[in-house]
Amino acid sequence: MGANFIDSSRTVEGDRKKVIESWMQENGSLNKYGQYGVSEWGAAERELIQAGELQGYPSQLPAVEVPQDSDPENPMTHVARVIPFPLRSPEDITRRNAEQIMS
Repeated sequence: MGANFIDSSRTVEGDRKKVIESWMQENGSLNKYGQYGVSEWGAAERELIQAGELQGYPSQLPAVEVPQDSDPENPMTHVARVIPFPLRSPEDITRRNAEQIMS
């Protein structure tokens, strides 16, 4: 059950990219293809975050405050509750699948 592999990519753009590139030109080394390696980009970004020159990763930023329901009787004011995927129980998944089939 579940994925064997997860493929992801990340693009660094704008001012963040300029700051990292300037740091790498001063401190990094090019690979045999004349480019900076992915691990060097990551190392440069970590060092700049630790030095306070870049804002941290999204996982390190403070959580966003979610407003409480203003009127529980009115469903239009209800704020959705997000359930992280790994926290769903198999019973909950089975119940949801049954509800979707019946509707």
